[in-house]
Amino acid sequence: MNVQFKHQFLAVAAGLLLAGAANASQVQTRSDTAPKKPEFSRLSTAQLEKLTALKDKFNLDTAAEKAQLKADRHELFDLLSKPTVDKEQVLSLNTKMNTLKNQISDARINLLLASSEVLTPQQKEQMHDRFLLRSLKGGRQHHKFGCARGKGSCFGKQSMSKASTNG
Repeated sequence: MNVQFKHQFLAVAAGLLLAGAANASQVQTRSDTAPKKPEFSRLSTAQLEKLTALKDKFNLDTAAEKAQLKADRHELFDLLSKPTVDKEQVLSLNTKMNTLKNQISDARINLLLASSEVLTPQQKEQMHDRFLLRSLKGGRQHHKFGCARGKGSCFGKQSMSKASTNG
């Protein structure tokens, strides 16, 4: 869940940045009948600095919890892989890990709340519209091995069928 939050937060921030840059120098290539995407306003330098400072503070504040969680995860797998599993010890460690996850989650929510205060009302509205559009498309699409769905770009069906037609 921690990774998912990071990706969502970075995707929103990067999306606002990239959308602003793309709209600033966008070339008119679509027809007049095609629906136009809403234009997103760019984040100011001051906003970027504040968001970066907030994220850095979050990373510093949660570094100890994240490191402990990683160590506990290794210990949990070690306990579970032993020939005889001590159920009480595993459950105790799981409770400890859940407490750490909750602390990190609370810190993440505080980061989002503080980040929201940096945005202007117009940027908040645009972000809301972007989330609504994303929910219509079924959320973010994850690509296995970092591959996009282009021709021959993955080890999937398309690249295998292309290879079989050539040879």
